[in-house]
Amino acid sequence: MPSTASLSAYGIATRSCSGIAACWCAVKPYRARTTVPPVSWPQGAGTSAARYGVPHQVTRSPGSSRVTWRAKERFCVGRHQSEQLPIPGNYFRRKTAVDNQTVPFAPTPTSTRPEGRRRTHYRTAIQSVSPTTHQNAFDDHEACFLGVSLDNSSFSPAKFDSMLKWVSRHFSRCTVLIGDSIHRLTLASTRGMNPDQALEHALDLGRQFIHAQQPVLDSYRAVTDFTFVTCSQVQETEEYAEFHYELRTLFTKDDAFRASVEAFGRAYHAKHSPTVSAAEREQRIDTSSAYFLEEFAIFCCLTRRDLPVMVYPGQFVTLAEIAAGLHPQAPDELRDLTLVSLRVQGR
Repeated sequence: MPSTASLSAYGIATRSCSGIAACWCAVKPYRARTTVPPVSWPQGAGTSAARYGVPHQVTRSPGSSRVTWRAKERFCVGRHQSEQLPIPGNYFRRKTAVDNQTVPFAPTPTSTRPEGRRRTHYRTAIQSVSPTTHQNAFDDHEACFLGVSLDNSSFSPAKFDSMLKWVSRHFSRCTVLIGDSIHRLTLASTRGMNPDQALEHALDLGRQFIHAQQPVLDSYRAVTDFTFVTCSQVQETEEYAEFHYELRTLFTKDDAFRASVEAFGRAYHAKHSPTVSAAEREQRIDTSSAYFLEEFAIFCCLTRRDLPVMVYPGQFVTLAEIAAGLHPQAPDELRDLTLVSLRVQGR
């Protein structure tokens, strides 16, 4: 335990918990760390360094009086937080009512943060790479494509910008794939839209996303050449029709491949549609399977266009299995595809 003299140098003292008079408070570090202008801690009743935060590390150098400090929250050993400041002076002295009359409670930084405030800064990192043998070599390629799912919170403006920043550090060229036309299947399945209405709404969502994010892509142009392409554009090509037919045939004939695709959809709807009936869930799983087959055919087209790396903030179990060689009858373009799954976290 530090000596009374060393603690008193900063005016630090313990205090009893307001909930349990017999218990003495411990000190828990608060994670925020900052640099503040020079302050003084007058030695008087009801005033101490705790008013400003207990100094954690003094970085004062000759000619400078700035101090690096770490704010503290105080809890007793029974985890009772007290709204009273500790008394100065004697480390073992019990607090009295007089000690806290002159200084009101000073809230910690965490208590002043508005409730429900959303994070605006995110950090993107690699969650996994498939196949694992490409973990340290995926960015040997100069180009990739970044998949975007519409109506998905993973692609909020701040998160999307974080992903673009990550891509710009690893690739010199990137095609941003907007999942517009395939989103019609989700809209029809979960919102009850008719096919034509669902398609028009999905295409409109894609146009809105491109319009909103084009300036962001342009801001990275000096580092990485970002371009947009939509699923609807790819699905108009003959090569897409060929890949889609090949994948639908594989889904019909290959039990292992079909089970993998359906399991992917089953896990998704078990999480996102837990209250629907069993019959409705099976229908949604069938719709998800159709969605994945269309999506995989689009990925084949992009791989053939010299975009051998797919980047996405999430995991594709079936694609990872294909990359690991578990579905040898899958198209070569999928077996040659490197999948980089990202994790986007607030900070």
